Amino acid sequence: MKLLFLGSGPTKPVVRPGARNTRTNSSLLIETDVGNLLIDCTPQIELQVRRNYPGSREDFIEKLKAVFITHGHKDCIGGIPTLNSWLKEADKVINLYASRQTWNVIREKFSEQSLSQFNEAIARCDVPIMICGLKVVPFRVIHAEPFPTGRKFPTFAYFVTNAQSFVYAEDFEAIPKESEKYFSRADLLIIDAAINNLKRKEDGSIEATGRCIRGHNNVTQALQVVKKYEPKAAILTQLGHTFPTYRESVNLVRDYWYQIKDDCESEVHLSFDGMEVDLERELELRETSFLAMSFDGIVENVHQFFGSPGGKLHLASKIVERIPPHRIYVEPFAGAAAVFFKKPEFVSEKEVLGDLDSDIAFAYRFVKNLTEEKLRRLKQLDWTPKKEKFEELAAKQPKDDVERFYRFIYLNRYSFGKGGAPKGFAQKSPNEWVGDAFFDNLSRVKERLQNVTIRCADYRQLLEEFDSEDTFFYLDPPYPEEWPLEKGSFYKNAEKEYEELHDRLTKLKGKFVLSVNNLPWIRELFSDFHIYRVVGYRTMQKGPNYGRQELLITNFELDRKPMMEALYLVKPHAELIYKGEKKLIVKKRLFKNMLDRDLYLVDNEKCYGLIRLTKAYPITREEFEKLRAKHKISDEEAEEWWGNFTKLYAYEFEFKPYKEPKPIKLPKGAQTFVKRIEFLRGFDIEFEPVELIKDLHNYDPRKATNEQLADDFRILCAWYATKKRGGKLKYSLEDIINVARLIYKEIERRKARGEMKHEWHPERMKPYARELFYIVSEGINVPKIKELISKVVVLKGSEGEAEDKILVVDTNLGLEHALRFGRDGYETYFAIVHGWAYPKTQDEICGYGFSEIKKIWDWGEGLEKGANIVVFTDSGFGHLAEWLRSKGYHVIGAESRGDRLELDRAYLRQILSKLGIKAPPGKVVKGVSGVARAIRQASGKVYVKVSRVRGDVETFSASSPEEAEVMLSKGAFRVLGEDAEFIVEKALDGIEIGVDAWFNGKEFVPVVADTVEMKGSG
Repeated sequence: MKLLFLGSGPTKPVVRPGARNTRTNSSLLIETDVGNLLIDCTPQIELQVRRNYPGSREDFIEKLKAVFITHGHKDCIGGIPTLNSWLKEADKVINLYASRQTWNVIREKFSEQSLSQFNEAIARCDVPIMICGLKVVPFRVIHAEPFPTGRKFPTFAYFVTNAQSFVYAEDFEAIPKESEKYFSRADLLIIDAAINNLKRKEDGSIEATGRCIRGHNNVTQALQVVKKYEPKAAILTQLGHTFPTYRESVNLVRDYWYQIKDDCESEVHLSFDGMEVDLERELELRETSFLAMSFDGIVENVHQFFGSPGGKLHLASKIVERIPPHRIYVEPFAGAAAVFFKKPEFVSEKEVLGDLDSDIAFAYRFVKNLTEEKLRRLKQLDWTPKKEKFEELAAKQPKDDVERFYRFIYLNRYSFGKGGAPKGFAQKSPNEWVGDAFFDNLSRVKERLQNVTIRCADYRQLLEEFDSEDTFFYLDPPYPEEWPLEKGSFYKNAEKEYEELHDRLTKLKGKFVLSVNNLPWIRELFSDFHIYRVVGYRTMQKGPNYGRQELLITNFELDRKPMMEALYLVKPHAELIYKGEKKLIVKKRLFKNMLDRDLYLVDNEKCYGLIRLTKAYPITREEFEKLRAKHKISDEEAEEWWGNFTKLYAYEFEFKPYKEPKPIKLPKGAQTFVKRIEFLRGFDIEFEPVELIKDLHNYDPRKATNEQLADDFRILCAWYATKKRGGKLKYSLEDIINVARLIYKEIERRKARGEMKHEWHPERMKPYARELFYIVSEGINVPKIKELISKVVVLKGSEGEAEDKILVVDTNLGLEHALRFGRDGYETYFAIVHGWAYPKTQDEICGYGFSEIKKIWDWGEGLEKGANIVVFTDSGFGHLAEWLRSKGYHVIGAESRGDRLELDRAYLRQILSKLGIKAPPGKVVKGVSGVARAIRQASGKVYVKVSRVRGDVETFSASSPEEAEVMLSKGAFRVLGEDAEFIVEKALDGIEIGVDAWFNGKEFVPVVADTVEMKGSG
């Protein structure tokens, strides 16, 4: 038995940046080998299935055997009509289990047609239902009804069992005495914790406030339920708007749980949309912590006492050399703090280590306050690597801070796995075991941390709190596209998280260094800062991390300092190694201290890459002769260098070449190992500035490298989007388009000559980037289209071509336009391209139940499907509309201001002059009840709309008063209440044009009423 949380949020969904921070209405899918069961059918079911269910919608319906409803609130039953339509498509009927009172509510809210695929199955309190090999028992909890009976509006929880058992109680504030037995028997409790009432104090402890809400638990109340019934595990769900980010919430709740749990060993977790639980594997939750760690085992005077696969030990000394003068030093993503431990303490007056992971913050605080007694206890614990001990600690919750630190270090040191929590036991070599060296270092770390401020906090908070002109921030956030997707916001929504990080860094008063992996969109996003490429040689072993490029991004120019020593070879021997012809180095002396060190390989003019001497051994003259094919040293060279030698030393090596040798200048009198190198081009090899587009007016694409061209085009796409959204840039749209066109043509020219490999993927681009691409490429990959007649829209029965397809593009929610075309028989596509129009909103308002239109997620898909009439229902698409018209598309609407103003005004006049405009008869009524009365008095098709702009409630049309009443009964306009004014108009045959504004000779003036003008049927 497996559980999939389709939703984990409250009645009003939580919409925030970050996948785990966005929570739809709570709903659970129970998966078994013989079929699936759904608990609660929410208004967001289409979005939930699309985002979180691993298979297709058809597969979801095929495996679905029944639906169980907890109670009759909208967030539990609002998706029933959608699910009914899916079942109807599959010609399938299933049972819908609910109390008799809840079934009465369902029948009141939905028509028989919307319930046609459900059998009315009455769930009775405490009466088991055997289905899919499971026993499902409905039982009473108290939610939104008078305590203690609640007979008029009961709420069920469900006890589900086979080999394992769980309780699902997503909405409740109290448990009747007769229901307690189900909580006592369950291995897993999934319970309501709608309100966060916890607050972290300055000392790091958690304070519980009195915040609560009628009908629900707060976190404290939910944890008291866990503590009372002691299940193996508990998952808190229904998490509302009072919770901070998911990661902050996890740390907050778990730290509080440690404070209050006493002897209770239950594990506590927070749900999120898409969370999976495998009950067959002893309640193993597929949730990972913020960071996984593997010990690096570096021995220095003071060094980090745990490791991280995302750590910066390989770059730490290089970064420290380039830290600018400052007073306050802050690491908001501390992790293992490799840079901090490399940095001399005296260069900063104040130091701050922060991390959102409460275990990491705890570990630093524990060591900072380490006592002799606690150190003695730690030394007495069993630190030898044993699989049984590892699994015991992983499964057991610590009783005090010593046990917690022991568990943290043991699991960290002896685990395998990257990018997540310790995934399993890994045998380590003896030099990696925890021993005397670890404890000696721990004492030094304690001393190092004495004056350090340690915070468990989000990076945003630390930036705001410590920013000043004298502050230096080193930021090492999780790298996008390298960590598992289930890791949370910085992983699933990397681009959004990094966009926010960029915006915050632009406002800093202090200086910063940000380390991140080298991705095109990262270079594009941070193009307004200094960007340096750095080759991250974590190890000389070959593998995916060997020699990978990373970026250092700063708001100041880095100093040009060398990072490490170089091995100097006389010409042509360094070049021979670079070409792969020289396999062995021979020297007169044994340089034992230079083995296993990263060195530059240089001659007196160039640096060829990085080299590491791995092994040295003596050789005789005879052996020297036999090895000549490997070392390539001639007799003349040997005589000049060593004379009549009898013994030399051969060095084996590992070498990583650069793509191209870099010019250098050596100091006079250079010996075998060179201490300081001057790089003649820009910077040293491993810190190479990334040259990005700066000045459009003097830009010459012929001088850019292939990589720079691709980067520059992406940057222009970002600038174009900023400009289109009304952002401030010193360049005009015309400047951006002209340079983008030059870059496009240069890339195409190089591709034709075989000088560059590059593929355009407009289908993957964001809307404004795709718009710019289509403009500069003059329609590449867009299907050719036929010439249309001069009519604006060809309706059924008029002259025209039957195969016309219409694409309606909107920045708002103008569904009525698309519906009219679809109901008139056209193949119609509808796309929303506005940033705030979340999929949730689209699904609720314009997504389901309308077979007449095909909703698409980007307008380019509509063109690819052959749409030849494009209707823009809002302004802001001037350049795109102009290009579409030039290519033969028939376009209605688009820009009503700016560079399209006069052209659109003339175009509108042209349309109005060709069409006989006649206003439809109608009346203004007040309230939804007034709309209903007007509909009943009308005959034939009607349109209903709000008489004044009121948020995002849209017009709908109906072919009969009966159909309009059905739409009203489903809730159309109900959000506006009885005080709103509406227009009810009789539909006329002909072409309909929505007028958003009138031009008065000086400016466009929005109309008070959303007037609809129509061409008369005559």
